Amino acid sequence: MNSPCELADVVRLFGNELSENEKLKPLQIKVMNKILQCRTAVLGGHKEVCDCCGSVRYRYNSCGDRHCPKCQAAKQAFWIDDLVQSTLSIKHYHIILRCPMS
Repeated sequence: MNSPCELADVVRLFGNELSENEKLKPLQIKVMNKILQCRTAVLGGHKEVCDCCGSVRYRYNSCGDRHCPKCQAAKQAFWIDDLVQSTLSIKHYHIILRCPMS
């Protein structure tokens, strides 16, 4: 059985070495730190109470960074569901064009 490896584990193991050997931009360092802090005690937590049975669960807060895989997985799943629901039931291409501001 393989244990799941998360990006935070990789950053924890190799982040210092990476930042020492490479010229990282301040934003890249900030993102690495947010990924390390995501869903840990560092960001605090909140209590969830079930309306039906009253059971209580405690959850750590997420970082909300757009680069964080933990934070973006749910948003991505919703986006994919919306996209699948809006597609036509025939073979077609989905193209998005941007029009320049006039």
